[in-house]
Formats: sequence, structure tokens, C-alpha cells
Amino acid sequence: MLAELREVGAGMRHFPDHGERTRLLGDLQRCPWSVLELEPHRLLLAHGITGWSANHPVLLHGRQLFVDIAFPGAKVAVEADGRAHHSDGSAFESDRVRWNLLSADGWIVLRVTWDAVMNRPEVVVQQVRDALVSRGGVEALY
Repeated sequence: MLAELREVGAGMRHFPDHGERTRLLGDLQRCPWSVLELEPHRLLLAHGITGWSANHPVLLHGRQLFVDIAFPGAKVAVEADGRAHHSDGSAFESDRVRWNLLSADGWIVLRVTWDAVMNRPEVVVQQVRDALVSRGGVEALY
């Protein structure tokens, strides 16, 4: 379906806002599950940080988890946390179980908020870089 959208978009290059449509189609390529996940994707791409996948499946103790942004080779996870999602007690508890399972399996789990991504992006980028460097995942930085 994404390929079809790109084809339609290519035929619309003479219309206003073509650049915005192209950017949005590029955003969809990584398949963010929420707007909260989209912004960290944009941030990592803008800083040339590669080697990650979105909504990466991880099977632990017979349970399939999906990591918002994963650097699987380095076992670094970036989880985008929103207040609305965590207003539900079961979602809060479920996230803690996921965090513990990943941590026990050797993952570094970084939790980022909308506020941090939008207002302190340099801090988020540095935290990701530091985690990757600590795991020898420096190839993702270039």
C-alpha cells in the first residue's frame, strides 16, 4: 500500500505541499504506531543514527514484545512513553513487565517522553549515542 501511495504522490508533484506529502510518506516507511513514535524516528534520522528498526519483535520467555525503536545488535531499546497511554493502570504495569524482561535479557532500555523529544532533542540523541557506544554499536552512529 505504501508503494501505491508513493506512486500517487509522484503524480502530484505539481500541486502545492508536494514536499510535505513526500516527507509524510517517508515517515510512514518506518511504520510508527503513533505520533509519539514518529518524532523519535525523525530525530534519529536527522542525526544520522542508523541500524535501528521500529516496532521490533523480541521473543522472551514465550512472550512476544515489540520494542518501539530497537538496535538489535547492540541490545539498545528506545521506548516512547506518553502520559495518555500510562493513565491506564494495566498499561503502566504491562510496560514495567516488558522493561524488566528486556533488562533481564541484557537490553539497555531508554525511555523518552514527548517533552524530551520535542524540547530537549539533543539530550535524547546523546543518550542514544552513549548507550550505543557503551555496547560497541558505534557503526550505527555513522
